[in-house]
Amino acid sequence: MKLLMRGALTTAIVISLLVTAILGYVFKVELLHQVYVYREERIIVNLSEHTSSIGEDLLFFVIPPNMSGWQEVVSYKLFLNGIEEGTGEEVNADGNKVLRIRNLESLEPGSKINLTFECTIKVMSNLLSFPLRVRQRIERGAGGDFSAIPVSMSERYCRPLDEWDWRKDGEWNVIRENAWNIRKDNERVSDAVIEAIKWVKGRIEYGETLTVLSPIETLEKGKGDCADQSALITTLLRAIGIPAYMVIAMYYEPTVGVPNEGGGRITVTEKGFLLHAFAMAYVPDLGWVPIDLTSGGNIIRGPEDYVNKAAIVMTDRVIATAIVNVSDPNNYLMFSAPKGLKVQVERSLRRVYHPTYGLVLMVTLFVISITGSTALIILAERLKKAPP
Repeated sequence: MKLLMRGALTTAIVISLLVTAILGYVFKVELLHQVYVYREERIIVNLSEHTSSIGEDLLFFVIPPNMSGWQEVVSYKLFLNGIEEGTGEEVNADGNKVLRIRNLESLEPGSKINLTFECTIKVMSNLLSFPLRVRQRIERGAGGDFSAIPVSMSERYCRPLDEWDWRKDGEWNVIRENAWNIRKDNERVSDAVIEAIKWVKGRIEYGETLTVLSPIETLEKGKGDCADQSALITTLLRAIGIPAYMVIAMYYEPTVGVPNEGGGRITVTEKGFLLHAFAMAYVPDLGWVPIDLTSGGNIIRGPEDYVNKAAIVMTDRVIATAIVNVSDPNNYLMFSAPKGLKVQVERSLRRVYHPTYGLVLMVTLFVISITGSTALIILAERLKKAPP
């Protein structure tokens, strides 16, 4: 009887694993990623007695970027008054893909439109795939030197952000001079990145601001939030000669809600996330590395940790929404409404799938399969041995 049970169990396990794998494939069970849905609705009303033009920033939606090892956009839809629009894409000056409502420039008096954007994003999860999540570690002496930075990359990612031009004399001298000193004293790019982080963190403490401040304003105030510090480190790195850019992001927090931000003619409601921002820098032989100056808390032990323990690599709750390469980052965070228009914006982020859901399903399928297989095998063996 023991031999029968042992043989039946071994066969049942093999069969159950095969059946579970097949059913997992059929049901598209995902064990490495989680899935988020971002939704943004803009209701625009013309309250005036005249035809009013619609601001350009109200008519386009930015598609989150694909970032290898971190996130991938699965699908997106754009609706005008509940009817799905075509998904023709454009690429803006920063290199982001955007969707724009076509053939809509103005609103008649008393009229209203509803624009809705929905985007599904697959994010590499830390639960079962922590070793696979991209984490380029930086340390002193790592990577290549400045001569290894491609000229084409310098031309693209070492320009001023909007009008924040460190090459101007006057108030910008502080950034230009410190950039020159950092470059002079460090041959390797990784060492210069670490020194740039030390320089910023030695002068700036965390403090919320209403808009993204210019790097000079942040230095003058001595404080700034994630976006302010990201803009400052990006500008400093570019002044040094290190390719860099900003990333606007969301941090998933299902219980968070920010109602009626802005007031007046524009109101913004945000649910399920907190806004975040960080920088990306290019280090030869290592590639692009994140620099997150406002996350980490007690886990930060040195300037390298602002890279090695950046939120984007430590948690799967961070979702990049836009890259800022040449524009004013405020363009991605604020709206303007022409006179006569009232605008209501509702943004939400929700998680619709987590690997634990798939794991529970796979375990359930395996248990059902092995129970049924074992019973059938034992029954079959007994029937074979039963006297005629």
